[in-house]
Amino acid sequence: MKRIEDLAQSFRIAIEKAAQAGEEDELNFFSRYPVGCCGDASDLLAEFFFANGIIAKYVCGTCYDNNEIQSHAWLLVDDTVIVDITGDQFKFNPIYYNFDRRVYVGASNKFYELFEVNSLRDIHGYSDTSLSTYRLKKLYSTIIKYLPKAPLDSIINDAKNRTGKHNPKKRETDDERYIDKKFPEFYNSER
Repeated sequence: MKRIEDLAQSFRIAIEKAAQAGEEDELNFFSRYPVGCCGDASDLLAEFFFANGIIAKYVCGTCYDNNEIQSHAWLLVDDTVIVDITGDQFKFNPIYYNFDRRVYVGASNKFYELFEVNSLRDIHGYSDTSLSTYRLKKLYSTIIKYLPKAPLDSIINDAKNRTGKHNPKKRETDDERYIDKKFPEFYNSER
């Protein structure tokens, strides 16, 4: 669970750094984050998890309270661990227990139990997420540029473990081709 939390924290920090740097897309994802970004953020985080060998399910639920209807999305790992990097959008609303966790990794609690799950889907990379859309692929590439070095090392080490070699100065090695193919933004931007 520590690794999942570390990756989720790193991804949230990368989103915040991208926002601070003035990055933007046509739907203002970065400037309004985390408010109204739970679906996109969950898809983006699921892709990042997948790149790091973690399979997640996308969960979307709806809360019906008096005249207010509110949806929220998060990830589920191993069918029991909730991972949410946008829950703090509810911190000023007592209906949602003023939930203020920037990154939540853990079991279900009274906040998540407010939401009636109406969508649950497996995610196994781009083909199973909305990342098949150009906009989200572009957002993902932007966010990855702002990741701290540790998650990049994790991906490089994964490639090294797969191929048994790693030579960052020689791009012809199998691990570099794997990373370059899967994550071209790593070599097309400053690290």
